[in-house]
Amino acid sequence: NNQLRVTASSGRPYITLDTVGGDTSGGVLSFQKQGVQEFGAYVYNGIPKFAISDVGAVGGGGDALSIQNGITALLQLAVSTTTATSTISTGGFTVGASQLVVQQGSGNVGIGTTNPSRQLEVSGATGIARITSSTATNSSYLEFNNGSGVNLIGNENSTGGNLFLGSSPYSMDLGTVGAYPLQLASNNNVRMTIDSSGNVGIGTTSPDVLLTVGSATP
Repeated sequence: NNQLRVTASSGRPYITLDTVGGDTSGGVLSFQKQGVQEFGAYVYNGIPKFAISDVGAVGGGGDALSIQNGITALLQLAVSTTTATSTISTGGFTVGASQLVVQQGSGNVGIGTTNPSRQLEVSGATGIARITSSTATNSSYLEFNNGSGVNLIGNENSTGGNLFLGSSPYSMDLGTVGAYPLQLASNNNVRMTIDSSGNVGIGTTSPDVLLTVGSATP
Protein backbone atom coordinates (compact mmCIF):
# COMPACT_ATOMS: atom_id res chain seq x y z
CA ASN A 1 0.00 0.00 0.00
CA ASN A 2 1.17 3.52 -0.75
CA GLN A 3 1.42 5.38 2.53
CA LEU A 4 2.84 8.58 3.93
CA ARG A 5 3.70 8.39 7.62
CA VAL A 6 5.05 11.18 9.79
CA THR A 7 6.45 10.14 13.17
CA ALA A 8 7.80 12.39 15.89
CA SER A 9 10.00 11.07 18.69
CA SER A 10 8.69 13.84 20.90
CA GLY A 11 5.93 16.37 20.60
CA ARG A 12 3.14 15.96 18.09
CA PRO A 13 3.53 14.84 14.47
CA TYR A 14 1.88 16.96 11.81
CA ILE A 15 1.80 17.83 8.13
CA THR A 16 1.40 21.44 7.07
CA LEU A 17 0.86 22.72 3.54
CA ASP A 18 1.72 26.40 3.55
CA THR A 19 2.66 29.23 1.20
CA VAL A 20 6.32 29.86 0.49
CA GLY A 21 8.09 31.40 3.46
CA GLY A 22 5.31 30.54 5.90
CA ASP A 23 3.15 33.53 5.01
CA THR A 24 0.57 33.46 7.79
CA SER A 25 -1.70 35.88 5.93
CA GLY A 26 -2.43 33.14 3.36
CA GLY A 27 -4.06 29.75 3.68
CA VAL A 28 -2.63 26.88 5.71
CA LEU A 29 -3.76 23.24 5.45
CA SER A 30 -2.69 21.18 8.45
CA PHE A 31 -3.13 17.56 9.61
CA GLN A 32 -2.12 16.90 13.19
CA LYS A 33 -2.40 14.48 16.09
CA GLN A 34 -2.47 15.78 19.64
CA GLY A 35 -2.65 12.96 22.14
CA VAL A 36 -5.78 10.97 21.29
CA GLN A 37 -7.18 13.74 19.13
CA GLU A 38 -6.67 13.72 15.39
CA PHE A 39 -7.81 16.56 13.19
CA GLY A 40 -7.34 18.37 9.92
CA ALA A 41 -7.86 22.06 9.43
CA TYR A 42 -7.66 24.77 6.81
CA VAL A 43 -6.73 28.12 8.31
CA TYR A 44 -6.82 31.46 6.47
CA ASN A 45 -5.55 34.68 8.04
CA GLY A 46 -5.30 32.83 11.33
CA ILE A 47 -9.01 31.88 11.29
CA PRO A 48 -10.07 28.20 10.97
CA LYS A 49 -12.36 27.87 7.95
CA PHE A 50 -12.75 24.10 7.79
CA ALA A 51 -12.01 21.56 10.52
CA ILE A 52 -12.61 17.85 10.99
CA SER A 53 -12.01 16.27 14.40
CA ASP A 54 -12.67 12.89 15.98
CA VAL A 55 -13.10 14.18 19.54
CA GLY A 56 -13.65 17.44 21.35
CA ALA A 57 -14.52 20.84 20.01
CA VAL A 58 -12.80 22.61 17.18
CA GLY A 59 -12.76 26.34 17.67
CA GLY A 60 -12.97 28.86 14.90
CA GLY A 61 -14.29 32.17 13.76
CA GLY A 62 -15.74 33.60 10.59
CA ASP A 63 -17.33 31.20 8.14
CA ALA A 64 -16.64 27.72 9.48
CA LEU A 65 -17.61 24.09 9.13
CA SER A 66 -16.67 21.49 11.71
CA ILE A 67 -17.47 17.78 11.64
CA GLN A 68 -16.93 16.08 14.97
CA ASN A 69 -17.69 12.89 16.84
CA GLY A 70 -17.19 13.41 20.50
CA ILE A 71 -17.99 16.16 22.95
CA THR A 72 -20.05 18.27 20.55
CA ALA A 73 -22.55 17.54 17.81
CA LEU A 74 -21.48 15.49 14.81
CA LEU A 75 -22.09 18.31 12.35
CA GLN A 76 -21.85 21.98 13.15
CA LEU A 77 -22.35 24.53 10.41
CA ALA A 78 -22.02 28.27 10.84
CA VAL A 79 -22.34 30.77 8.00
CA SER A 80 -21.86 34.48 8.68
CA THR A 81 -21.84 35.86 5.15
CA THR A 82 -24.90 37.72 3.86
CA THR A 83 -24.07 37.32 0.17
CA ALA A 84 -23.54 33.57 -0.33
CA THR A 85 -26.24 31.08 -1.32
CA SER A 86 -26.22 27.68 0.40
CA THR A 87 -27.55 24.72 -1.59
CA ILE A 88 -28.25 21.13 -0.53
CA SER A 89 -28.47 19.48 -3.94
CA THR A 90 -29.47 15.91 -3.15
CA GLY A 91 -31.03 13.90 -0.37
CA GLY A 92 -33.33 16.57 1.05
CA PHE A 93 -32.88 18.07 4.51
CA THR A 94 -34.04 16.85 7.92
CA VAL A 95 -33.77 18.30 11.44
CA GLY A 96 -34.22 15.64 14.13
CA ALA A 97 -36.56 12.72 13.47
CA SER A 98 -39.35 14.79 11.95
CA GLN A 99 -39.10 18.29 13.44
CA LEU A 100 -38.38 19.81 10.02
CA VAL A 101 -38.20 17.97 6.70
CA VAL A 102 -37.56 19.33 3.21
CA GLN A 103 -38.12 16.67 0.54
CA GLN A 104 -35.59 16.54 -2.27
CA GLY A 105 -37.86 15.76 -5.23
CA SER A 106 -41.03 17.70 -4.42
CA GLY A 107 -39.59 20.45 -2.25
CA ASN A 108 -42.47 19.87 0.18
CA VAL A 109 -41.82 21.04 3.74
CA GLY A 110 -43.01 19.01 6.70
CA ILE A 111 -43.11 20.02 10.36
CA GLY A 112 -43.78 17.02 12.59
CA THR A 113 -44.00 14.66 9.60
CA THR A 114 -41.38 12.93 7.45
CA ASN A 115 -43.65 12.60 4.41
CA PRO A 116 -45.38 15.94 3.68
CA SER A 117 -47.96 15.59 0.91
CA ARG A 118 -48.36 19.33 0.38
CA GLN A 119 -45.95 22.23 -0.08
CA LEU A 120 -46.31 22.81 3.67
CA GLU A 121 -47.75 20.25 6.07
CA VAL A 122 -47.83 20.62 9.86
CA SER A 123 -48.59 17.51 11.91
CA GLY A 124 -48.88 16.91 15.64
CA ALA A 125 -51.02 15.29 18.31
CA THR A 126 -52.73 18.68 18.53
CA GLY A 127 -52.30 20.57 15.28
CA ILE A 128 -51.83 24.28 15.95
CA ALA A 129 -50.47 27.01 13.70
CA ARG A 130 -50.00 30.53 15.05
CA ILE A 131 -49.47 33.85 13.29
CA THR A 132 -48.52 36.58 15.74
CA SER A 133 -47.84 40.23 15.11
CA SER A 134 -44.83 41.44 17.10
CA THR A 135 -46.57 44.83 17.32
CA ALA A 136 -49.82 44.49 19.24
CA THR A 137 -51.62 47.22 17.28
CA ASN A 138 -50.90 45.73 13.83
CA SER A 139 -52.86 43.21 11.78
CA SER A 140 -52.06 39.49 11.65
CA TYR A 141 -53.55 37.57 8.74
CA LEU A 142 -53.20 35.01 5.97
CA GLU A 143 -53.31 35.96 2.30
CA PHE A 144 -54.37 33.49 -0.39
CA ASN A 145 -53.42 34.55 -3.91
CA ASN A 146 -53.72 32.50 -7.10
CA GLY A 147 -52.78 35.32 -9.43
CA SER A 148 -56.39 36.37 -10.09
CA GLY A 149 -58.22 36.48 -6.78
CA VAL A 150 -56.86 37.59 -3.40
CA ASN A 151 -58.56 36.42 -0.19
CA LEU A 152 -57.72 37.39 3.38
CA ILE A 153 -58.49 35.97 6.80
CA GLY A 154 -57.14 37.42 10.01
CA ASN A 155 -57.25 40.00 12.79
CA GLU A 156 -57.68 43.69 11.98
CA ASN A 157 -55.36 46.33 13.43
CA SER A 158 -56.11 48.90 16.14
CA THR A 159 -57.64 51.48 13.79
CA GLY A 160 -59.54 49.24 11.36
CA GLY A 161 -59.82 49.52 7.61
CA ASN A 162 -56.52 47.79 6.90
CA LEU A 163 -57.66 44.36 5.72
CA PHE A 164 -60.95 45.56 4.23
CA LEU A 165 -62.61 48.95 3.78
CA GLY A 166 -64.89 49.65 6.73
CA SER A 167 -63.57 46.85 8.97
CA SER A 168 -63.65 47.58 12.71
CA PRO A 169 -60.60 47.72 15.00
CA TYR A 170 -59.36 44.27 16.10
CA SER A 171 -62.21 42.53 14.25
CA MET A 172 -61.91 38.99 12.90
CA ASP A 173 -62.15 39.44 9.13
CA LEU A 174 -62.71 37.04 6.25
CA GLY A 175 -63.26 38.12 2.69
CA THR A 176 -62.21 38.76 -0.89
CA VAL A 177 -60.20 41.75 -2.05
CA GLY A 178 -61.44 41.74 -5.66
CA ALA A 179 -64.94 41.63 -7.15
CA TYR A 180 -65.52 37.97 -6.33
CA PRO A 181 -68.13 36.28 -4.11
CA LEU A 182 -67.58 34.95 -0.62
CA GLN A 183 -69.17 31.54 -0.11
CA LEU A 184 -69.81 29.18 2.79
CA ALA A 185 -70.28 25.46 2.21
CA SER A 186 -71.20 22.30 4.09
CA ASN A 187 -71.20 18.67 3.00
CA ASN A 188 -69.38 19.72 -0.18
CA ASN A 189 -72.17 22.10 -1.26
CA VAL A 190 -72.30 25.91 -1.23
CA ARG A 191 -74.99 27.00 1.24
CA MET A 192 -74.54 30.79 1.40
CA THR A 193 -73.14 33.36 -1.00
CA ILE A 194 -72.27 37.01 -0.54
CA ASP A 195 -71.74 38.45 -4.00
CA SER A 196 -69.45 41.34 -4.93
CA SER A 197 -72.25 43.89 -4.47
CA GLY A 198 -73.06 42.67 -0.94
CA ASN A 199 -76.23 40.72 -1.73
CA VAL A 200 -76.68 37.60 0.38
CA GLY A 201 -78.05 34.39 -1.00
CA ILE A 202 -79.05 31.37 1.10
CA GLY A 203 -79.77 28.34 -1.02
CA THR A 204 -78.79 30.26 -4.14
CA THR A 205 -75.48 31.42 -5.59
CA SER A 206 -77.06 34.31 -7.51
CA PRO A 207 -78.85 36.63 -5.09
CA ASP A 208 -80.49 39.58 -6.89
CA VAL A 209 -81.59 41.57 -3.81
CA LEU A 210 -80.09 42.29 -0.41
CA LEU A 211 -81.32 38.87 0.86
CA THR A 212 -82.46 36.01 -1.32
CA VAL A 213 -83.55 32.69 0.09
CA GLY A 214 -83.69 29.86 -2.43
CA SER A 215 -84.32 26.13 -2.32
CA ALA A 216 -82.97 23.94 0.44
CA THR A 217 -80.46 22.37 -1.98
CA PRO A 218 -78.68 24.84 -4.31
